[in-house]
Amino acid sequence: MGTRQLVPYLYLRQRILLKGENKMRKINDAIATLYKEGAKEQDIKYVITKTLEPYFTDSQILNECWQDMEIIGVFEVIMLYHNDEVFEKELGNILNLYRTSLDEYKDETLKILIDDISGAISKQNNSFYIKEDIPDFQDDDFRKIVFKCMQYIGQLLESAAKFYTFELWAFITLTRKGKVDYNKIKDMPFGQVVNNILDTDCYTGIFLTIPEQINISDWRNASCHQSYEVIDKEKIRITFGKKEKERTIEITLNQLKKYVYQIQRSTQIMGIARMIFYYDNLNLIKEYMERNHIEVYNNFSLEWKKLFIESRLLCKGHSLRNLSEAEDKVTAVIESQIEDNKSKEIALLLINLWTMFKKEETQIDFYINGHKKYEYKVDQFTCEHAFKGLCSYEEFISKVGVSINK
Repeated sequence: MGTRQLVPYLYLRQRILLKGENKMRKINDAIATLYKEGAKEQDIKYVITKTLEPYFTDSQILNECWQDMEIIGVFEVIMLYHNDEVFEKELGNILNLYRTSLDEYKDETLKILIDDISGAISKQNNSFYIKEDIPDFQDDDFRKIVFKCMQYIGQLLESAAKFYTFELWAFITLTRKGKVDYNKIKDMPFGQVVNNILDTDCYTGIFLTIPEQINISDWRNASCHQSYEVIDKEKIRITFGKKEKERTIEITLNQLKKYVYQIQRSTQIMGIARMIFYYDNLNLIKEYMERNHIEVYNNFSLEWKKLFIESRLLCKGHSLRNLSEAEDKVTAVIESQIEDNKSKEIALLLINLWTMFKKEETQIDFYINGHKKYEYKVDQFTCEHAFKGLCSYEEFISKVGVSINK
């Protein structure tokens, strides 16, 4: 890696390892700062694609989609756990399972992955790449820290890990038995599915926390049923399991913090494995969705859509000032310090916006150094034709209304 690529690589890693906000916000902030420090788009692309190449099988898709917020989120998580052996091992194990399932049972695998697309999107809306809501362990109120930690564990497992676990068990069942009733699996108790997976002697690094060998569904139950208490200024007592198999442990705050780390890591392993697999097979998935008339963007929240647009803009050195939706119109307000305004980038963004919102009119207000320089407008018919490949890029651009302010 040359010096030009090394600087942003090291800076991004440093930014990623800092405590902070929602992970997507933090990586966006890092990329924006890199541009201010003189990095170019090719620098950012180099860092992200070279880091992720060992995990992807389709390098072409990776290079085409590297600006997507999902890819950037995967990059950040992989950087976060770059020295974690459990993370590397279990991520590889799940990816191997998904790929084996696709190779041997293509249609069934796509059906599991896509038929519950609304469920997957819902989890992204609720917990977008596992927000870093870990409590501040420096808080003076010990009881408050414990409560927030246990609450975080419960929300993390219920909002994301539970969905990923059910899907994982469906793929395990499919590859072992050649068939699976996914709807039946989704009706099963979380604890039963976790125990079924552990009975295979696989993925213990995900579903068992150490050193006490407590499975993640027991942590979820302890959080939701509040079967824990502070017994002195340094100790926490937590009770797991039902009466006949009840088990109690006493741990310190530092030990609880290590369990939080493991549970967060487990959820992120399952989440990004799914995302890597999804992108590796993006063309297959698009074909399946078109064939079955499945819409995606209708299910995403406005916040998610903002983050999607924001990530693509930041990889170009721009920022999203505002994104507003009216009954028949969507407007994105973009801020940039770069005078070179590329029409192809704007064209792609207009189509992306239309794909998400499907409004009669799509508009972009483009500001440079605080001054509104360009206003772009395009109608729904033109966007739809471009999206379906019924008109060329040049034809699309010629139909975009452009106003220039001097």
